[in-house]
Amino acid sequence: MAEIFTLPERGDTVSAPDGKHAAHALPRPGNVPDDMWYAVESVHRMRRLEGVEYREIQVPTAMADFGIGIELSCEGGTGASSQQPSAWIMVLYARTPRLDWGSRWRCVAFMSVAIERAERDCLTASMFLDDLSDHLSDVVPDSVGGTVTLTENRSFGAIGQEESSGCEMRV
Repeated sequence: MAEIFTLPERGDTVSAPDGKHAAHALPRPGNVPDDMWYAVESVHRMRRLEGVEYREIQVPTAMADFGIGIELSCEGGTGASSQQPSAWIMVLYARTPRLDWGSRWRCVAFMSVAIERAERDCLTASMFLDDLSDHLSDVVPDSVGGTVTLTENRSFGAIGQEESSGCEMRV
């Protein structure tokens, strides 16, 4: 596995004067490049949202020399189902710039959310993609790629008759 950095639990953070959460100082491993360490510290200092649970996830060495991965989950809203929206994001760092990345850095992410069956039509995937694009800034054109997948699940047999629809995005 790549070098993994632990995201502190809510109890391990303190409130800064500006109301944001500030992490306690972390011991820095000796072999971590400065740029990667700054990324780790920025994740530890990020503002935490109420109702969102943050967990560390492993970054495989096949993906990068170093990385930090965070899984996020929150309570579901009303209607769609009891499924909770969830996501993960990884910031990856290679000691040597990679041609396929065009950089030392890469950010990869996944999101899954339940949607009402009635909300799923031929425009749904485009609407999710447009919403993502609206939230990106300072991005080089054509540097972001990924997929939007609409899901439809139906259980059978001993599990019972449950149906659900959703949307998954991979960037």
